[in-house]
Amino acid sequence: MIVLLFGSSPGLWAQEQWSTTIQTQDLAWDRVGRIRANQKIDVQLQTGQKLKGEFVEANASGILLRIKSDKSMNISREEILRISRRSGGRAALIGLGIGAGVGAAIGASGVAFAGSSDTGMNRSEGAAIFMLPLGLAGAAVGGLTGINVTIYKSPTAKFEKRK
Repeated sequence: MIVLLFGSSPGLWAQEQWSTTIQTQDLAWDRVGRIRANQKIDVQLQTGQKLKGEFVEANASGILLRIKSDKSMNISREEILRISRRSGGRAALIGLGIGAGVGAAIGASGVAFAGSSDTGMNRSEGAAIFMLPLGLAGAAVGGLTGINVTIYKSPTAKFEKRK
């Protein structure tokens, strides 16, 4: 009886894992359906080809991508390796944080190096003076460069080679 109980466990475990994998894939594809119409996206195909365009719609079998104002393309789910979009807002916040942090460090160390008696201010005042301009500069750079945010990654994407 113990042999039968333990002998069937690997089969049940594999079935559970397969079921969980399918549910995870479906959840990942659900995010594609929540992309708003006319959102600019990048689609990388299994062949390595990269397409840029505007999202039109998605269903269980694939997406419709507008390449040009007069040309649309149906892409099946099996052909898609990755779908991503540019996010300037997120990058701007990261740039703001980095710029403000660097500005605070420069301001505080500059006052400490020069001596508070020479400058007439303490470290926190020096930090505050440099935080704003460098934080804004970081936000501007981050907003202009953006970050690629992956919306969907095919289950086969984990086997792709990094270049």
